[in-house]
Amino acid sequence: MRTALRWLAISTLLAASLPMQARTRPHYGGTVRVEIRSSNWLAEPYLRALATETLTTVDNRGEAQAVLATNWESQNGARRWVFTLRQGVRWHDGTELTAEDVARLLKSVQCAGCDQRTVRASGAQVVIESTQPMLTLPAELALPRFAIVREGEAHIPIGTGAFRVASVGMNSVRLEAFASSWSGRAFADAVEIFTSRTVRDQWLDAGVNRTDIVEVPAESIRRAQQEHLRPTAAPDSVLIALVANPARQSDPRLRQAVAATLERTALYSFAFQKQGEVSASLLPDWLTGYSALFPTEPDPARARELRVQLGSATNLTVGYPADDPTLQLVAERVALNAREQGLQVQAIATTSADVLVTRIALASTNPWVALSELATLAHYHVSYNEISMDELNRNERELLNSANIIPLFHIPRSYAPSERLHSLTLDPFGAPELAGAWIEDRR
Repeated sequence: MRTALRWLAISTLLAASLPMQARTRPHYGGTVRVEIRSSNWLAEPYLRALATETLTTVDNRGEAQAVLATNWESQNGARRWVFTLRQGVRWHDGTELTAEDVARLLKSVQCAGCDQRTVRASGAQVVIESTQPMLTLPAELALPRFAIVREGEAHIPIGTGAFRVASVGMNSVRLEAFASSWSGRAFADAVEIFTSRTVRDQWLDAGVNRTDIVEVPAESIRRAQQEHLRPTAAPDSVLIALVANPARQSDPRLRQAVAATLERTALYSFAFQKQGEVSASLLPDWLTGYSALFPTEPDPARARELRVQLGSATNLTVGYPADDPTLQLVAERVALNAREQGLQVQAIATTSADVLVTRIALASTNPWVALSELATLAHYHVSYNEISMDELNRNERELLNSANIIPLFHIPRSYAPSERLHSLTLDPFGAPELAGAWIEDRR
């Protein structure tokens, strides 16, 4: 399979890019320190996964693998799925996880296409049924929103992961190793997460050994190397795209006209220092193998044709986050390209524009699930009659034709680890997997 072979090569390069490990044996103890820009650590899937678990996970080939469910079976044309739960799993408060717990929590999840699903416990199994086939359900249940977690005192989440939430401060969270974890005790005693830290602040702390993991935006990878950080990057898994604002209801033909004016290659070189790849496809090529079928060059003739159809209704605003100068550059260049073709497009720092320049982390290495999540973000619905690349391609083209989401580039996620953090691996999207990492003793 092309995607599997592509990932084998990527994984080899990825392993080579990680820092050389000390020739000492792994040992227990120490605290891993992590800094992030977000104010919500649970919004970072790799951190959330330390404390909470899902029934399944998805590997780098897009296939579902066991976590809290050990196996599953499809029945009635994928309209019924039966998941057998792992035995002996305990919540962080010491109580045993039951099928009733899982069924109750899954019932509460709000998601597209879930309104006709029923979820029930049956002994040590969870049964999920629907009037429509659920062809991708095992991979879908690996998404963070399906985490098996409940709320404890002071709104502290209680999960089943390798670390439990010990305390939550204004801008910090402390996770401590959960000795009763079914997967075994993590090496580190604790993980401390510091939120709302700018990238610059993270890098300054990394320079004086105050943190063990810092974020490196794709456009800053070269600068990070110059500042003696050691960024590690995985395949391009973040989509930079224009997303239509449903509250504004702009004319799809106007969005299509803007898409036809885009000079992606020049914009990519200018804003992202050639990190990643130019793309007119929603999914990266390493995931599908067909992104080259979507032309990335501007189409002035198509833009003129649509402009004539629109008459004088060619006003459009392109919004960008006020705290993201790179996306500001993208929005301004998009507006400039459009104005050169006679469209009245302005870039503004707002979240209420007609279209928004957005960074979108792909949700899954399963391409059908990943596309479904992008469609939901764009207020569009995709449906699969079968799990095939033809079906995937058909749905992607229909979503692109709506112009609800217009892809620009795919860029990598990147993080820089400290020298004292060892045995660090990355998940398929380049995020650090901290449960298996250990801290070097400095005495």
